[in-house]
Amino acid sequence: MASHSVLTILMCALILVIIMPVTAELFHNSNSELLSRQRRAVCNPDCKNGGVCVTVNGKDMCLCSLPYTGQTCTVIIDYCTTAQPEIGIDPKVAPVCLNGTCLGTVLTEPYFNCSCLPGFNGTRCENNIDDCATNPCINGLCKDLINNYTCSCYQGWQGRHCSANINDCFAGACLNGGQCIDGNSRQCEPTNLTNAGTRCENNIDDCATNPCINGLCKDLINNYTCSCYQGWQGRHCSANINDCFAGACLNGGQCIDGNSSYTCNCSDTGFRGANCSENIDDCASPSNPCSNGGVCIDGVKNYTCQCLAGYSGRNCTLDEPDCGPNPCHYNGTCLERSNQALYGNASLPYPFDGGFNYSVAAGFVCLCPNGSSGNDCSINPNDCLDPATNRSVCAHASSCTDGLASFTCHCLPGYEGPTCSVDINECERFGQPCQNGAVCKDLVADYACTGCPADFGGKNCSVRLTGCDSSPCQNNATCEPLLLRELPSPAHGYRCTCKPGWSGPQCNETTLASFNGTSILAHFDLVRLSSHWGDIRVGAHDSSLVLLFFNASSSLIGRADWPISDSLASTDWLTLSVSLTNGSATLSRSESGVSQLPRAQLVDGLSDSFKPNSRMSVRVGGESESGIDGGGFRGCVRDLRLVTNDSTLVATETTAESSNATWGVCSRSVQCGSPSP
Repeated sequence: MASHSVLTILMCALILVIIMPVTAELFHNSNSELLSRQRRAVCNPDCKNGGVCVTVNGKDMCLCSLPYTGQTCTVIIDYCTTAQPEIGIDPKVAPVCLNGTCLGTVLTEPYFNCSCLPGFNGTRCENNIDDCATNPCINGLCKDLINNYTCSCYQGWQGRHCSANINDCFAGACLNGGQCIDGNSRQCEPTNLTNAGTRCENNIDDCATNPCINGLCKDLINNYTCSCYQGWQGRHCSANINDCFAGACLNGGQCIDGNSSYTCNCSDTGFRGANCSENIDDCASPSNPCSNGGVCIDGVKNYTCQCLAGYSGRNCTLDEPDCGPNPCHYNGTCLERSNQALYGNASLPYPFDGGFNYSVAAGFVCLCPNGSSGNDCSINPNDCLDPATNRSVCAHASSCTDGLASFTCHCLPGYEGPTCSVDINECERFGQPCQNGAVCKDLVADYACTGCPADFGGKNCSVRLTGCDSSPCQNNATCEPLLLRELPSPAHGYRCTCKPGWSGPQCNETTLASFNGTSILAHFDLVRLSSHWGDIRVGAHDSSLVLLFFNASSSLIGRADWPISDSLASTDWLTLSVSLTNGSATLSRSESGVSQLPRAQLVDGLSDSFKPNSRMSVRVGGESESGIDGGGFRGCVRDLRLVTNDSTLVATETTAESSNATWGVCSRSVQCGSPSP
C-alpha cells in the first residue's frame, strides 16, 4: 500500500473529493490519555442585546454583538470616532464620512450614518455625483464639477446648456434677394436662380446655352426671350407654322391641314362636331341598356351600369345568390329579397308581406328554428349556464355542449347523470373488490383498499406476498416482502434491513474490520479522474481528535482539534461524519447514549485547488505522521459509507482493499485503568 497516492491517517483517515458527507462508526482502544472538558451549567454576567456569555481561562465574560460593548453589552460603540480595520476605516487617519458629517451610530451595518455634502453620495460620501449624467449640454461638451457642471458649446451655439442658436444672418448678408439660411454658419441660397456667388452678386447669362434655335436670344433676370425668324414660332423658335395648331381637334380627332384652314376627322373617337368636342350619348340609343333598375352612365364610346344592390353584370342582369351558401345558422330557411314570387304573402315577414321594390331587393331574410334568433339565426342563448347563478349546469368541472334550447354534459370519469352530479361509488359498482379483510375506500373514478395484512398486496389485497418465504435475509436481518408487479402475473421481491456490521442485498457481506495498529482499509475511488485534489486525515494528539487537510502538494492547509471523552476508549461505538459542502468542511460525531453533539467548522472557503471536483477516496489506519502522535489506529471499523446525491457505497470485504485487517470480528476490549493498545 506504500505506492498508493493517498496519504496515511493515524486514528481514522478520510480523503474526500466531491460535495458529500462521509460517515464511519469507530470502536477505539488507545494508550493515549483522554481528558474531558465539562461545560458550565451557569454563566455570569447577564449579557444584554444579544450578547453571549462564554468562559475563557476559567473566567466568564460577554461576547457582544455589534454595535454593543462593555461587560454586559450595554454600551453602544461610537463608530464616528472608533476605528474599523476590518473595512479599512480609521478616524485618526481620515474621517469616517469623507465628504460629509458623521451623524452617529446606528444598529445595522456599517453602524454609522453619513450626511453628505451637496454633490456627493455613498456610504462614506466617497462618490462625486456625475452632474453630466443627464446630458444637460444639448449642443456642447459637459464637464462635471462638484454639485455643478459647465458646458463648452459647439460652433454656432451659446447659453448655459448650449441650446441658443447664434443668428449669423446679419442685415445685407445676401444680395439680389438671396435667402440667408442660418446654421452653424451663414449660407446664401438664390431665390430665383438669377444670381451666383457667395453673396448672390453675379447675374447668370440665361442665353449662354443658345436656347433660341431659329431666332435671336435676349437675356433677362432668370429668363430669356426669343425673336423668331420668319416661318418659325414657339418659345425656342423650333415650330414650323401649321394651320393645324395644337388643340385644333379635340378628343383625339385627326387634323387635316388646308389652305389657311383645317378640318377635323372625328371617326372612332366617340365624339362629333367641327372640333370633335361633342360626346355621343351611348345610353340614348336605342334605349337604356341597364336592367333591373340599374342607372346608365355615359362614357366615351362606352357606358357603365350602376346596379342596385343584389344585382350585377355589365347590364345588371345577374341576380346575386344571397342564399348560396346558406347564411342562416342552425339550418334556418333562407329567403332571397330579390325573389319577386315571394312578395304579397302575408304569412311571411317584411318585406315579403308587401309589394316588390328594387330598392329592397338586396340581401336575404332568415326563418330561424326554435331556440335561435337574429338576422342570420346566430343568436343561441347558452343553455349550459344556469341563469340564476351564471355558472355551468354541469357539475364537477364537466364540460358542456350547448344545443338549441338544450345542453349535453360530458362527465369526467367517476361521475354520471344528466348534469354529472352523481358520484359513482366504485366500491359498490365493482362488488366490494377488496379481499382478506381489507376495507374498500371510494375515490373519484377509482377505489383503494386499506388495512391489507402484511403478507398480502395488490390492487384488491388479493395477492399473497411470497418474497420472504425462502428467508433470503441473513445474519438476523429483517425481511420485507415486496410486490414488484401484479399484472399480467405477480412478480415478487424482498428488501433486507441489515444489522450493524453487515451489508449487501441479503446482508451477507461483512462491513466489520479489526485493526492492530498497522492495518489499513482503503475504500475504492468513487470518481476516477485526471488528478488528486488532496487528503483528509484523522488521528489522536494531546487527548483530542485531530482532523488535517492537505492539498495536492501534501501541504497542510487546515487543522482542527476536538477534545474526546473517555468513552472513546470503551467498547461503545463512535460515529464520525465529515461533510464537504460549498467549499467548507464540517465534522460532526455522536456516541452511545448521546443523541446530538455540536459540530465543528474545520475549513471555511477552500481554495479552488482544494475543492472536491476531481478525485475522492477514503482510508482508515496507517502510520503516525504530520504531527499526530497518538500512534497507529487500534480498534474496529464498521459500516464505512461514502454518500453522494446519486448513491451510497458501503465498504465491505469484497469492495474495499485492506492490509493487516481482520474481517468479520472485533478483537479489541477495554483494558483496566486507562485505555491501552
